[in-house]
Amino acid sequence: MYISINILPHLLKFLYIFFRIVGFFTVAPIFGRRETPLQAKIGFSALLAIIIFPLVETPEFNFNTMEFLYFVVKEVFTGIIMGFTVFMIFSLFFITGQIIDLQMGFGIVNVIDPQSNTQIPLIGNLYYIMATLIFLTINGHHTLISSIIESYKIVPLGAGNLLSQNLLKIITDIFENMILIGIKLSLPIIGMIFIVDFILAIIAKIAPQINVFIVGLPLKIFVGIFALIIGLPSLIIALDVIFNGMYEGIYNVLKGMLSIQ
Repeated sequence: MYISINILPHLLKFLYIFFRIVGFFTVAPIFGRRETPLQAKIGFSALLAIIIFPLVETPEFNFNTMEFLYFVVKEVFTGIIMGFTVFMIFSLFFITGQIIDLQMGFGIVNVIDPQSNTQIPLIGNLYYIMATLIFLTINGHHTLISSIIESYKIVPLGAGNLLSQNLLKIITDIFENMILIGIKLSLPIIGMIFIVDFILAIIAKIAPQINVFIVGLPLKIFVGIFALIIGLPSLIIALDVIFNGMYEGIYNVLKGMLSIQ
């Protein structure tokens, strides 16, 4: 009986750590993809919880069923909010791709995303895959794991305030910045396609016998692909800013959970 009483606080601590990690891996890109086996997610979450366990301070828990369920739900949603922040940042590539597709003529060409089981734009999927590969190349996933470890220092177990108004404002600001960055990434390509449309309009006025709709569609696709190739170096530079903003967004969200209001 004495042993079980000593083990109980550590068991509760492990479970709360585990549930926050599971919530994060459920939503976050790369880790939370649907094709990843559930057993692998749970096993990796448990392994990471064991590694993090000695680094997390052990608060005093008075075990009862309602309190246990309350802390489990709070930790799960803390992890989900962190993962959702990362998901929002990665979703800006779909916004960029959707805008570019509409201008290039790929608006009706979509592919199925196995993670969300929805149709996503073709260029957006290309941007997403490139961003994911670069993210893995620079060991961004290691930084995400380290952000989970740091989250227990910023927001101790059971201390997160999920109903904070400041937290909602931070998430809204991240969403707003995501849309603005997505539009900015698409502006160079939109600008080149706009020039093509302007030239085609002049040609249609000078030579009405030329069918600019038949000529314009493949021309805009060619110019759009050419602009994508030219813009790759600037995209890599932009990714550095985006990823740094993502890490900052995670920490801002965690700090927002500590707000009383």
